[in-house]
Amino acid sequence: MGIHRTRENLHAKILRLRSIEGIVSSLRFERLWDDSSKEQREEVIKFIEAEDKPKILNWIRAHPSLELGELPTSQLKELARKLRVTNYSRMLKTSLIRSIEEKENGSKQG
Repeated sequence: MGIHRTRENLHAKILRLRSIEGIVSSLRFERLWDDSSKEQREEVIKFIEAEDKPKILNWIRAHPSLELGELPTSQLKELARKLRVTNYSRMLKTSLIRSIEEKENGSKQG
């Protein structure tokens, strides 16, 4: 392996680590960390140490204390689809949140 290839690999690794650092340094991540159990923290530490950004992002998205308003619209639409919200694909974020909450509250009561 030549020096140029080594530099490229090192640069790629640095970029991956900076990206992960940005995620774990965010206020959102800190709040989720504070709300996490010991097991949840150990799980995400494994993902960080393995430099597995997709698993870190999935850990954030799947965190039980995450509020609906914090989710991206695409994820809200996926949740609405699973809950069988009618016309979800045409809804704006606030309407999606309201419809999802209504469906979730309806299923808890019934």
